[in-house]
Amino acid sequence: MAAKRLRDLLQTETGLRAARALVRKELRRHVLDGGFERSLSRRHGDDPGGAADELVQDFLLFVFDEFLPALPAHPDFVAALLQGRGETVLRMAVRRFFWRRQDAFRTKEADPRAYLHRRIRDIVTGGDAFVTRKQGGNLFFTLADLAERMDGGASFPPRQYAGWPPPASLDGAADRVFSARYLAEAAGFFCREAVQRDIYAWVPVREVVRYLATHIPGLDRPKLRVLSENDARVDSALSPEKNTPS
Repeated sequence: MAAKRLRDLLQTETGLRAARALVRKELRRHVLDGGFERSLSRRHGDDPGGAADELVQDFLLFVFDEFLPALPAHPDFVAALLQGRGETVLRMAVRRFFWRRQDAFRTKEADPRAYLHRRIRDIVTGGDAFVTRKQGGNLFFTLADLAERMDGGASFPPRQYAGWPPPASLDGAADRVFSARYLAEAAGFFCREAVQRDIYAWVPVREVVRYLATHIPGLDRPKLRVLSENDARVDSALSPEKNTPS
């Protein structure tokens, strides 16, 4: 029922006008932030209207192919749609769409540490092995079996990790560092090592990235691009945390 309401909204002139306006607004923000994609810039030059028209079509495909099928996992948005607040959900869908496009260009070849950051975020929020919490727009996590021992008020400032034990060997397969199995094991190892050092604090994703970059050649470039405030805000609104303690 909720998905049908959003689908029906986008099949009306009112809904399409709202989608166009939201895409144009978000595109202007990306242009001002320097995030206007080069491919769009080459095709449309200084004509943001042409880029917006192209992006509206891509956005509609995103809604029908990805956003609507995932809607049951977002009860807040289901409730908003059932309450008739379709344009609120549409606004967040547009932000999610831009965020996903930006993320697609954040590849492991261009910026391996940023790509690694995203992979770890996906892994710790995607299963039962970890629990997560957000604070100040940043994502923190720990192992599920350690959560009750964590000090909710403790901070985890940046540390030097050269003296910490290295993660598991990659066995000569450098690309294995991006695999879900390897990163889940590394994140869990990091949490347990922190406890061994009497650090009972929720772990920021960025610190696991820094730890791995300290020990794995090729990741030691200081090129980690921390999620922008807008990325964090969109992620918080569109990705409800799993198993997050109250």
